[in-house]
Amino acid sequence: MTEYYENNLFKGLPDDPYPDFCRRQKSIPRQIDTDLWLSDMTRRIAFSEKWEMPKVRPYNGYIPSSIKALDRIKPGEESLHTPHFYENDAKFESYWRNPNWLCKVLKPFALCIGPDFSQYRDVPLPWHIYNIFRKKMICAILQRSMNVEVIYNLSWCKRQSYEYELDGAPRGGVVAINSTGIKGDCRAERIFKEGYNLLLSEIAPTHIIRYGPKIGNEKYAEISTYFS
Repeated sequence: MTEYYENNLFKGLPDDPYPDFCRRQKSIPRQIDTDLWLSDMTRRIAFSEKWEMPKVRPYNGYIPSSIKALDRIKPGEESLHTPHFYENDAKFESYWRNPNWLCKVLKPFALCIGPDFSQYRDVPLPWHIYNIFRKKMICAILQRSMNVEVIYNLSWCKRQSYEYELDGAPRGGVVAINSTGIKGDCRAERIFKEGYNLLLSEIAPTHIIRYGPKIGNEKYAEISTYFS
């Protein structure tokens, strides 16, 4: 079984997905861990009772003045930008497989915005649940095992996913929302507005980091900082 995972699950893991950013780190080893549950990292994580989602702690620190994709931040710019993951999933998929690597890359930063694994309307609900679980797991690992400050990223694209998104999500504090690719798609805009109002009324954030265009009259615009 171990041989199967080494030859398949981790096949094609890039040696250096972000060469510019990681140049200072002469070598980031490819870690093939037979403990796929990562028990050393997850033993301090609390899980929700209903859906057993990893619980993410709220962030109540400063509001970033600049956010930028992780792989576009050059060495020496760590104090200027807060990294985000609003990019194609393939660019940070390897971090899900090797969170130790992610922790090393994020070490120079005081804060990051949590991952945003894609949510698509035309994929089955279990795939949505899996991506919601993954982003919460990475946030919880960074917070509880690595002491990295994380702004949780809310995401949704189906009404059925609201319950899973709320389960384990932080209450209060600062959260982030990405609206890239939604504007101009009537159905997507309708789901975004509905989820925006419902989820934020439950979360009750103190501030929102908004990435992407404004979608209609956003109820919480007064406590939002917009980036593009």
